[in-house]
Amino acid sequence: MFTIKLKFFLLSVLLVVSILVPNVYADNLKQRQLEFVIKLNDKVHHMLIYGPGLDGDESAQELLDYGEGHCGDFNYLLIRDLLMNGFEARSVGIDSGYNNASHSRVEVKIGGSWYTFDPTYNTYFPHSTEDMISNPELISDMVGVPNEHSFYNDIEFFKSPQKIYYEYNMDYRDRNLVKESKISSTTSFYDGYGVDQLADGIYDTYTGAQSYQLPQSLNIDFGKPQDFYRIKIKWYTPQTSGTSFLIEYMDENSKYKELIREIDYKDPENDGVYEKVLSKPVTSKNVRFTLFDANKEKRILIREFMIFQ
Repeated sequence: MFTIKLKFFLLSVLLVVSILVPNVYADNLKQRQLEFVIKLNDKVHHMLIYGPGLDGDESAQELLDYGEGHCGDFNYLLIRDLLMNGFEARSVGIDSGYNNASHSRVEVKIGGSWYTFDPTYNTYFPHSTEDMISNPELISDMVGVPNEHSFYNDIEFFKSPQKIYYEYNMDYRDRNLVKESKISSTTSFYDGYGVDQLADGIYDTYTGAQSYQLPQSLNIDFGKPQDFYRIKIKWYTPQTSGTSFLIEYMDENSKYKELIREIDYKDPENDGVYEKVLSKPVTSKNVRFTLFDANKEKRILIREFMIFQ
């Protein structure tokens, strides 16, 4: 009888531990992620002086060189850092009837929940923007002390939303190095479907190789060493998306090193778009793309190839 009770006790303890340990680990991970994003938010807050800034479509380096920016500029810099560190993030703007004001912040997913960060004022809310609009009293949970008072943080601002928009097109602001590069290929191309189509930004045109033999390679020469952190490929159609390909960069010794390798890649959105954010920027003057397979197509069919700085 004692043995049975002891076994039952041990099983109960193991069950409790098996439940608590994952929860404790998840909580610790969430706390570490939160602390990390708080530091990023603080770093970006001190990168710029708050002001009207420029036109709003400057690249990160142009923005930093100018040294001044509006809320959208702060958001842009923070989202770049978040993407490079593996976080899901989005810009959320509110047009409010309160003083006819507009302001945007950054929502970051931490531990499965959306947190709202404001790099402009170096604050954050442990809630999503939608939750705070539904219950404006939640803004009292704001963490941090703004360096100046702003009615963007007033409860009335959240009580009078006229428009809420979740958007941020990083392609619009990041510098696409391919547009400034020399592009060459190991294969010949049909007239009208040359390698220059890779950077024309026209959705109705594409690069199509005359050769029907794989593998085929494209070489992108920046002309000088450049930093880049994101690569994006728009295929001609989801059906012709590359399923197996290799992207390499040339190191300081003029040798190619593997950067991205995809084997039997499946397009999760089935939209013919492949995007990869690097864990840290890479410096190189040359990138080589090699296609091994494209869903039974034997040639390159790409609308646009983008390498972002």
